[in-house]
Amino acid sequence: THGGERQSRHYADLLRNRSFVVITLSMAAFTFALGGVSFWMPTFLSRIRGIPLATANLQFGLMTAVCGSLGSFAGGYLGDFFLRYSRSAYLLVSAGGLLLAVPASLVGLLASNPTTFLIGLAVAEFLLFLNYGPLHAAMINCVHPAIRNTALAVNIVILHLLGDALSAWVLGAISDASRLDRAMLIAPAFIMLSAGILLLGIRALPRDIARVEAQLRGEVSR
Repeated sequence: THGGERQSRHYADLLRNRSFVVITLSMAAFTFALGGVSFWMPTFLSRIRGIPLATANLQFGLMTAVCGSLGSFAGGYLGDFFLRYSRSAYLLVSAGGLLLAVPASLVGLLASNPTTFLIGLAVAEFLLFLNYGPLHAAMINCVHPAIRNTALAVNIVILHLLGDALSAWVLGAISDASRLDRAMLIAPAFIMLSAGILLLGIRALPRDIARVEAQLRGEVSR
């Protein structure tokens, strides 16, 4: 009975966990941006920039593989490096990456020179993928171990429901009503939104981590 009561308390804590809510909503926002861009980018490069569709698919696929891998590694390294200076390091690294991704994505979407817009897109993808490692680490650290699997499951469901499940359709609808190049500009807006949401949790994360650590110490001492 006591175990069930404790488990129910942990689930209630999850809903009140400011850091978990902030991280999940922030990830949903940039997943919306990344999902929509990933779906429509080859068409954008072909229709708006005049690159043959097969070439656009190959270029963007290689770019995503390389920049995504490098960005994920760099994000993990930077988050761990700055953690020695601040318990909010994971969110600070992610927020910084998102803010820098906004001008990079605008260059990628608005520049007409092929070298310039491809570099802009590559940098934007690198900076977006920078966030995954730090944000997952922050989410795990601020949630009690007894419900971490549930927290990850809730996070994934929300990312799909509010993120990539909708973004391709929304961009397509805007493109039909206007133009694809205008529709793609929704991505930088959602990246900025993601960064803004994340900044709301900067001060909450150390408190939420400390609360989990206190709960674990109390359980061990019993």
